[in-house]
Amino acid sequence: ANHNFNSALKFALGLIVAWGLFVLIVILSGTESTVTVSTVSEKGVRFTLPSDFYAEPETFEGNEIEYHLNLKRADGLVYGYFEIIYVGTELASEDGLERYLKNAERYKSASIVSLTKDSALMGTQPAVTWEYVSKDGNSVPTKKINAMQGFASKEERLYTLALFGDNQNISMTQLKEIFNSIMSSFSF
Repeated sequence: ANHNFNSALKFALGLIVAWGLFVLIVILSGTESTVTVSTVSEKGVRFTLPSDFYAEPETFEGNEIEYHLNLKRADGLVYGYFEIIYVGTELASEDGLERYLKNAERYKSASIVSLTKDSALMGTQPAVTWEYVSKDGNSVPTKKINAMQGFASKEERLYTLALFGDNQNISMTQLKEIFNSIMSSFSF
């Protein structure tokens, strides 16, 4: 009788464990696609986000944008994205990234109030950073948005990290601190 009791107990415990795993899988599969991440690893790139950030991938038609990840701090005051863009041989020359960014700057110049460019590192990869304030033309009255963007190129791809925040809610110093911590965590 003791053997039957032990067998029944093992069977019952097995059912409980199996049920618990099933419930856990159902709960996890039912969560939103927006997840809290600490480390992102995609297409040979790895970086770490602050624990209070959410990340959600977004797909675009066409081949140019290979990967796009929307970023948002839990309080909503800081938002942005990480993106991998296939640009082909355009960046292959020594001044390729510089030329590419000059074109991007011309495109953005209408909304930029002030822009400071600097050399930096995205992990150990040489990069360029932009620190700027832009006007949000969609808001009345017009808001000023603090922005930090980092650009690195490798093997015909442009890697961009961008963070933004309304300058009434987050200072450029605070934004820059968050930005620099993410930039330094990159590995290719």
